[in-house]
Amino acid sequence: MSLVKEEQVSKVLTRGLTPKQLTMSRTTLKKAIKDFDADELRQLIMDVYTRSKEAREILDFYAVPDIAAKREQIEKPIVKELTRRYKGSPKPRFTRIKAQIKRFANLDVGDQAVASLMGFVVLESVKNCGDGSYLSDATLSAIVKFFGETIDSSCSRSGSHSLRKLSTTCPHAGFSKIPFRQPCLR
Repeated sequence: MSLVKEEQVSKVLTRGLTPKQLTMSRTTLKKAIKDFDADELRQLIMDVYTRSKEAREILDFYAVPDIAAKREQIEKPIVKELTRRYKGSPKPRFTRIKAQIKRFANLDVGDQAVASLMGFVVLESVKNCGDGSYLSDATLSAIVKFFGETIDSSCSRSGSHSLRKLSTTCPHAGFSKIPFRQPCLR
């Protein structure tokens, strides 16, 4: 973007406002780029592409929308996180797993693909954590909570209530093969 255009954008955005009032909104951005011609918009997109990793990922996916390849790419750090161990016992960090799912959902891949990835996480967590080692209460709670979130998310996306009924009648369905430290979750 040329220096003159940057100054124009700066003037449009600041219009006598204090720095505290200068939060960027969609409307402000639309007003700022309204007068750009096609070359300036291309240059702006290329600048954003080179400066932001997240924008690069979104624009790359927009250019070549391969959901299966992107899912495989997202699954690798998820599996790595699910197989993470601390002092010999499984200790996945579900905040990082949820961040990967959000990253996948931000690509606008569709509800079914996101629900499928969440189901993959549930199955992998049972597989990787149910290997005979004991789970801490915090890890077990995180897995059960994520399982519930997956069921709720899948039900709201598909409109099916059979999974929600399963989750209310059996709160730890699918986790019967995991050795618990306590005989009951209640």
